[in-house]
Amino acid sequence: SSRYSGLYCQVQDIDQVPWKSNWLLAYGVVNLLNFLLFWVFVATRYEPVRVYRILRVFYMIQHSSIMKKMLNAIKKSMPEVFGVLIVLGLNIVVFGLSGHLLFSDADDAEANKYFGTINASLWSLLVLITTANNPDVMIPAYKNNRFYVIFFVVFIWLGTYG
Repeated sequence: SSRYSGLYCQVQDIDQVPWKSNWLLAYGVVNLLNFLLFWVFVATRYEPVRVYRILRVFYMIQHSSIMKKMLNAIKKSMPEVFGVLIVLGLNIVVFGLSGHLLFSDADDAEANKYFGTINASLWSLLVLITTANNPDVMIPAYKNNRFYVIFFVVFIWLGTYG
């Protein structure tokens, strides 16, 4: 009887099949993908995308309970992060369109560089919100009219604190 007790302990959780665990299912899918990509590479000697390096992160998460806990914490905080990103995106779109309307008809070629098209104005304000090119975007408009600085101050203030 004692000889089979270890076997019983291993078999009693038979109702926990691997596909009921998301991690084990993902682990199997990633292993299958790695296997298929390996044989495609062996057969063709062509590897258009180096997927193996990307999949190493999954293996690290799979074997670390702390990484799984951190990933669950990140997953729980994502709704708040998406809310902030949506507000920031709306701020950039509204001020980008306004900036394009205000500054694109200027005769200054440098002002048209930042606000000549809608794409350029959105990109300029996206970079401006990181304050990487803070005076560069503002100076051409500031040369035309000193009150345009209010536009940029309100944009940076709303993007940072709003």
